[in-house]
Amino acid sequence: MITIDERVAMILQSERRFAEELAQCVIEKPTVSVWMILIPILIVYHMYRHSRYVEGKKQFVEHYLMSRTNAVREAAAALAEARAPDAARLAVANGLAADIQPLLQDLLEALIEHFMILLKADGGDRDSLIRSSYGSGTAYLLAMNRLNAAERKLYNALSIQLQEQQEGVNGMVASIEAESERLRREEAHRIFG
Repeated sequence: MITIDERVAMILQSERRFAEELAQCVIEKPTVSVWMILIPILIVYHMYRHSRYVEGKKQFVEHYLMSRTNAVREAAAALAEARAPDAARLAVANGLAADIQPLLQDLLEALIEHFMILLKADGGDRDSLIRSSYGSGTAYLLAMNRLNAAERKLYNALSIQLQEQQEGVNGMVASIEAESERLRREEAHRIFG
């Protein structure tokens, strides 16, 4: 039987893989063109764009994982200490604007609930934890739909604030939402058949 710490590590590793896959889907990778062979200076520009792409993916993954890491650690601490999890504290500690914090709290509550369910389950890998916890693809998808809805509300509120600062935010947010939902559906079908 695996320990809670091993389950936490397993869940975080799985969340990292999900974030990396999501980043691959939503961040545009620079393409190589035939012109780069004909005009060598374009290769330098391509290498610059590629290094920005790699760094952008890395930052995306790290930022995406912040709330998930906090949520899984809070879930584990709450289980170990036999107390209710404190999503409100995590939302305030994040430093977002006061009007965004309730939306972040909703997302954190959904994540913590999901992670607590996984941390209590029996299994040797994440897939078996999910099968043991949810029992069916439908039950798992319902939990993921709750997570998707909480993410959507938070992302929409954030995109309104960020729209003034950065162009293309709405397209990126829509892409993150669509790809997250698609990846979670594919995961459910893979796990439950």
